Parts: sequence; C-alpha cells; structure tokens
Amino acid sequence: MHKGAYYKEKLSADRLLRCYEIAPRRIKQYLDAEIQFVISNLHGSDLVLELGCGYGRVMKAVSQFVSWIVGNDISRESSEFARSYMESCRNYNVFLMDASQMSFRSCIFDVVFCI
Repeated sequence: MHKGAYYKEKLSADRLLRCYEIAPRRIKQYLDAEIQFVISNLHGSDLVLELGCGYGRVMKAVSQFVSWIVGNDISRESSEFARSYMESCRNYNVFLMDASQMSFRSCIFDVVFCI
C-alpha cells in the first residue's frame, strides 16, 4: 500500500466517525481529554491548524475557543465529510492536503496540533 492508503481507503470519513461512536467509555474519556488538553492551551484570538483533521471531530470542539481553525487531511472523503460535519461552525476551512507538503505561508498559525 502506498503512503496513507489504508487511512484514505479503509478508515476515513464516516467509518472513522463510527469507530469513535462505538468506542468503549474509557477510550471516549481519553478522546475527550485530548480535546480538553488542546483547548486549555489556546487563546480566543488564535489562528489554529490541525494536521490530519479527519472528519472534524477535534476541529468542531476547538472551533468554539479560537478565532479561526484550519484543518487538512490526505483523504478526500474525510475532507468532504469534515465540511458537512463542521457546517454549523462559521470559523473554519478544510483543505485536502498532505501535512508533509503543505502550501501555507510560514509562521501564519499561532498554534499547530496533530492528534
């Protein structure tokens, strides 16, 4: 399989969402703790980038605490799903982009994270 193929073809978008939905309680606690850790290190005026945003699980939670959030993902299916998942949010962009070959200007983001 080529770089990212498993994720792109087998574990993207709604399939990834389903994994989180059926996760045991303890795993869900861990996932929530990840989000809370990120949020605790943000400021309301931050411009934030999430590398590998998937379907937008973390982006959606974080978007409430920043001025703007940008996500990128290598899966077209996840990127498209993220746009619909984030539809109620007004301060985001999602890009189909490999994190190792990004086309953003240097030093544009206040915070960059990857979960």
